Amino acid sequence: ATSLLRERTAMILGMNPRGLREPMLWAAYLWPTRRHWALVLQPLGEHFEARIVDDFVYHASGCFGLELPSTRLFLVYELLVHDGGLFLKLSVKPDFDRKRDDIRFMGLVGPETFQGLADRAEAVVRRYRSYSLIGCNCQHFAADFARSLGATSTKVLPEDEAVANAASDSAFAVGVTGVAMAATAGAGAAGASAVGIVAGSPLVASVVPFALASLATASLAAGVLGGAALVGLAGGYRLIYRNLRDGDEEGFHGSKAKGHCYSAHWPAGDEEVAAADEARSGGSSRASSPF
Repeated sequence: ATSLLRERTAMILGMNPRGLREPMLWAAYLWPTRRHWALVLQPLGEHFEARIVDDFVYHASGCFGLELPSTRLFLVYELLVHDGGLFLKLSVKPDFDRKRDDIRFMGLVGPETFQGLADRAEAVVRRYRSYSLIGCNCQHFAADFARSLGATSTKVLPEDEAVANAASDSAFAVGVTGVAMAATAGAGAAGASAVGIVAGSPLVASVVPFALASLATASLAAGVLGGAALVGLAGGYRLIYRNLRDGDEEGFHGSKAKGHCYSAHWPAGDEEVAAADEARSGGSSRASSPF
């Protein structure tokens, strides 16, 4: 699962030993491509000329080798599947555009070495027993990896977890609504019975209370059954999630402390990246964008 990651880490480090051996800050970006997620890391250490070859460039066409500023050494970490087995892939994407609307800035992480990034990515994947579209997929890896690096902006949930959280929250709302309707209808039934007796109308005294009582029963049943179904959905998801992992589940994204999924686009993080860039250059003014 991690052999390709180790191979490419060794290649990149071998070609850039002086620039990547020291601990440094990294800018982390979540890169969603339809349903597939990857975590992209940009080095914010001392500037250097990075050497790359097509062997580890993202979707490279043709054979080449070139040098580029370290600010364009965008490292793409992603979890993929081949023949039913999962594996980690590391690529370099020099033309990564962090200003795109769909890119989410996850904060600054580190200080960490380049090799340390690979070690943390491996540690995340070692907890996964198998790949699954529900509970353990590329989206989970990107979120788990970002969290393991200490990313501050981690309120982005994998889509399946967002659904499970929404079901859990909705279960409470459905249950409360059903009970409220049942109580209101029950009170109405009692009131209608009293009015019917005072008015002396057999129809009002019998039919209306019966109808309201039936509504109370149906409302209560709907609330209980609807809430139970949603609770079952959320509980089933958590069971699948835990069965696909080893170790404790402190990183489960569904906890109330982190139980939000933001569909709005995250800012590109220019101010934070610029501040880190200025700090590493001794306070001199330097453009934060490599483009």
